Amino acid sequence: MPETTPPSRSGRWPIFVVVAVIVVSVAWSGGWVYLRSQVAARMDVEIATLKQARGVAVTCPDRGIGGWPFRIDIDCRAPSIEIAEPAAHVSAGALRVAALVYQPDRIVLEADGPLAADGPRGETVKANWQLLQASIGLNGFRPERISVAADALSASLAPANAAESRLTADHAEIHFRPAADAAPGSTDYDVFARLDALALFQADKPLGPAGSNLTVAAVARHVPVSLRSGAAPAKAWADDGGTLDVRSAHWSIGGFAIEGAGTLSPDADGQLNGTIRLVATGLETGLLAGNSLKGRAELMAVASAFLLLGKPSTTASGRGRALDVVIDKGTVKVGSTTLGHLPRLF
Repeated sequence: MPETTPPSRSGRWPIFVVVAVIVVSVAWSGGWVYLRSQVAARMDVEIATLKQARGVAVTCPDRGIGGWPFRIDIDCRAPSIEIAEPAAHVSAGALRVAALVYQPDRIVLEADGPLAADGPRGETVKANWQLLQASIGLNGFRPERISVAADALSASLAPANAAESRLTADHAEIHFRPAADAAPGSTDYDVFARLDALALFQADKPLGPAGSNLTVAAVARHVPVSLRSGAAPAKAWADDGGTLDVRSAHWSIGGFAIEGAGTLSPDADGQLNGTIRLVATGLETGLLAGNSLKGRAELMAVASAFLLLGKPSTTASGRGRALDVVIDKGTVKVGSTTLGHLPRLF
C-alpha cells in the first residue's frame, strides 16, 4: 500500500489566503450595505429637519445610492430646493454626490444643467455648463473647504422689471478655505475666483470686449456658518459686520490690464460701500484697439478715462495710472463723477 504524503504547510497558504479574502470581502460588503442604509436614513432625517425647522423643502426624485465597494454614490435626478422665507426656488438637471468610505471628510459633487432659480423679489437666475464639479472638505458636518469648477459656463441674472445681465466663460472656478490669518474660532475665509475667456452682456449687448481673463483673491470676514430661519445669507453676513477684503484683482485682455485692491461691505439696506484702487497698465494697447473688434469701443473709453483722470502709479506689471473708485450706498463714483449704480444684495 503506497504511503500518503500530508500537504505541506507551504501548500496550505494559498487556501488560507483565498479564505481570508472571502471573509474580508463578505465583512466589507456587509459593512458597506450597513453604511449605505445609514446614509439613506440620515438623508431622510436631514431633509425632514430642513423642512420643519427652516422651511426648506429639498426634493430628490429617483434617488439612487451605489458605489460599492469603496465609495458611497448618491444620484439624484431633477433635484430642487423650495425655500419658504424668503421665497426662493432652485432646480437643476441632476446631482451626483460621491464620498470615499475611507475618507468621509471629503465629498465630491457633479451637477448637470440647466440650473434655474427664482428669488424673493421676482429675480431669476439661469445657468448652464459643460462640466461642473465641486469638492467639499468637512469639519464634522460643517463644510470648511469648498472648490467649484465649471467649463463652458453661461449664467444670467434678470432682476424684476430690469434688463438681463449675462456672462459666459470658457472656464470658471471658485475656492473657499479658512483664512490663513484667521483668529481661532473666527469665520473668515480666503476666496479665490478665476474666469477665463470672459464675456459680459446686458440685454444681449456686449459690455466691453469678449475674451478677457479675471482673477480675484480676497478674504471674506465674519461669514455666517449657520442661518436663522428665514434669514437671507447676504443679510446675515451684513448683520454680523461682514466685509470683503480684496487683496488682488486682475483683469486683462491682450496687453491691457487693470489691477485692483480694497475693501467692500454691505450695509443694513443691502447696498455695497467701500473703496477700490484700480491701476491700469498697457494703456496704449487699450487705445490702439479702438473699434476694430466688437466691444473694443468700451475698452478704448476705459483706457481714456485712466489717462485723463488717473494718477501715475507703478505695479508689478509695469507703469500705469491709478483711479480710486468709491462705492457709496451702491453708487459707483470716481471723484465727483458717477459711473453707475450697483443692485442691492438683499
